Amino acid sequence: MTVKSPKFRQIMFFWVLLVAPVSLTAHQSLAAVPTLQECNKLDKELEDLKSQGVVEGLEKGPDWAKSNLPANRVNMILRYLKVYERVRFQCEDVFAEAEAIEMARKAKEAARLLALSNIPPPPEKRPKNVPKPLKISKKRYQVPIPPLPSRNSN
Repeated sequence: MTVKSPKFRQIMFFWVLLVAPVSLTAHQSLAAVPTLQECNKLDKELEDLKSQGVVEGLEKGPDWAKSNLPANRVNMILRYLKVYERVRFQCEDVFAEAEAIEMARKAKEAARLLALSNIPPPPEKRPKNVPKPLKISKKRYQVPIPPLPSRNSN
């Protein structure tokens, strides 16, 4: 297959128009992993957009939104969708990792406190003015045990 052959040109045309752009966008999406701070900002922005009533316009459908809402409101809905998508699909792993780190930190702190709590407390000293308990003889309170009946052998 030479450079001037029609088959070669078809393959190059397919590569340039279809495969190269797809591979570039896939590479860009893999490289853009947000940090915890970015995810927190996106989550706050999502809550702000929700409080502005973007979800109500979104629930009524795209045709209704295009015909009944002003352009800035439609842009807010589009921004909400982009932020929601990013938080939902990229930040969940970041939030889960942060939660796991926090749980590990709490477990280490609990283990440290447990190790410290195993130290026995100091013995309590008896006050000097408390009298000693009375000694009671055991014989005085013993109950006599009746003898066992004898067996009659028949």
